[in-house]
Amino acid sequence: MTVPLLEVRDLRISFVAAHDPPVEAVRGVSFRVPDHSTVALVGESGSGKSVTALSILRLLPPENTRIDPASKILWEGKDILQGNGRSVRALRGKSIGTIFQDPMSALNPVLSIGMQLMEPLRLHLGLSRREARSRAVELLLRVGIDDAEKRLESYPHQLSGGQQQRVMIAMAISTHPRLLIADEPTTALDVTVQRQIMDLLGELQQQLSMAILFITHDLALVGEFAQEIVVMRGGEVQEVGNCSAVLSNPHSAYTRALLACRPPLEDCPARLPMMGVEGNLIMPQGGQRAESPGGPPILEVDGVSKRYDRPGKLWRRNFMVALAPVSFTLLQGKTLGVVGESGSGKSTLGRIVAGILAANDGTLRFFPPEGKGSASSARRVQMVFQNPFSSLNPRFTVAQILTEPLLLHSIGQNRGERLALAQQWLERVGLSAQALGRYPHEFSGGQRQRIAIARCLTLNPRILICDESVSALDVSVQAQILNLLRDLQDELHISYLFISHDLAVVRFMADEVLVLQGGKVVERGPVEQIYHAPQHPYTQKLLQAIPRGVKPYGGSLV
Repeated sequence: MTVPLLEVRDLRISFVAAHDPPVEAVRGVSFRVPDHSTVALVGESGSGKSVTALSILRLLPPENTRIDPASKILWEGKDILQGNGRSVRALRGKSIGTIFQDPMSALNPVLSIGMQLMEPLRLHLGLSRREARSRAVELLLRVGIDDAEKRLESYPHQLSGGQQQRVMIAMAISTHPRLLIADEPTTALDVTVQRQIMDLLGELQQQLSMAILFITHDLALVGEFAQEIVVMRGGEVQEVGNCSAVLSNPHSAYTRALLACRPPLEDCPARLPMMGVEGNLIMPQGGQRAESPGGPPILEVDGVSKRYDRPGKLWRRNFMVALAPVSFTLLQGKTLGVVGESGSGKSTLGRIVAGILAANDGTLRFFPPEGKGSASSARRVQMVFQNPFSSLNPRFTVAQILTEPLLLHSIGQNRGERLALAQQWLERVGLSAQALGRYPHEFSGGQRQRIAIARCLTLNPRILICDESVSALDVSVQAQILNLLRDLQDELHISYLFISHDLAVVRFMADEVLVLQGGKVVERGPVEQIYHAPQHPYTQKLLQAIPRGVKPYGGSLV
């Protein structure tokens, strides 16, 4: 029998804290990665995917990590766990390449791209400085970065997210590894950049004859790029098998639930199925989404634009246009989806509507007109940001987070009334009153996003701006938040400006879609028209880049 390139056998990993009992993060995980193949490790946050990958690389902190003595991680039949530090470093640097999830935190911010690319070449291949520099230029060109000589002198913050990820790929393949571990390499990227990165990985795999261990929570991507799939939950393997077979006919209830929670591109339902605590599927009430005419106009945006001064000669003004003149009308109880790549002006538009940024030109008209003070403006429009952990004050309890806006806007006669209002909104977003005394770090990502939504709703806004507010969430948590937003819209007749690079999510949420490219509106129309008959080439390009590796599951979902 052929020995696989990598084999994980009965891997059990526990984390030990000083005064707490050990936490078993990985429980008996076993799988194989054959040579030249792509194996996907799939699961939600906390499933043990990244811990498993880090154990293969021997990068887990030894002081508080316990690996069961019976566990084995075999590289061509030899146990990595038994190797000394020197042999593991050689294997990690030369034979196994790694792409981490966030390139900005993985790349050293104080070293140039060239220095970071040249380091493994000189360390593991013994190249001279001149040879390493020449090889670094070749690597950047190979991963699709133009003007490579100039980019060697750049620092990570001077590159876009897609370029940073390409640099990470160049570093990972610099020593011609036999295995590439890609840990969520496209999570925060636009759909078109995601497509470019995955196509690039496919091409490099063919050219270098390497295997890929692809770690992700995106089943649609897995269906397009992987041959084998390992589905994990709570540190355990739920299902292993051929990728197309598992995704078309999953045996595990958890795998079926993951497939069902993802917003579909066709036959949009009124509510998404959700995952229960035990991994079971909770089917929503109601059928297809019903069209509603919406209420009267609540916001008119007329010719709003934004530009920034660029450094230049004093007598010659130089501008960067972040947003060209944009005009639209938002109706009460309706959702306008705003899509486009990074730098297209989506967040700039949202921040202008929210009053965070001032427009250079154009007007915003709210209906019916309210007071002219900043307080009334802030109460009318609220914004839910992408990362709830960074948008919530870590030193405040939930009670303080929810009552602070009430106090600032003089809502409630006393602290007791404000606490009662905070509890009311907290319960409305699906959390209990017990959460009031806890801090943000004590909650999951989905719970923190619910708290962020509750904080916005305490001021009874007419418009809620959701800026990538579900992009960092697992698919099951994402389904809960999207259903919550739908329920709140039905109940409160609130309007949404829904900004996202996830076109499947926009398809589920939006009534109308605004497509931005380079700060300009290239297309606008009803969601059905945009998705089924796009007119502009850029819109067509965005839609073509959507991963479609998972077909709607036709079997029983329970």
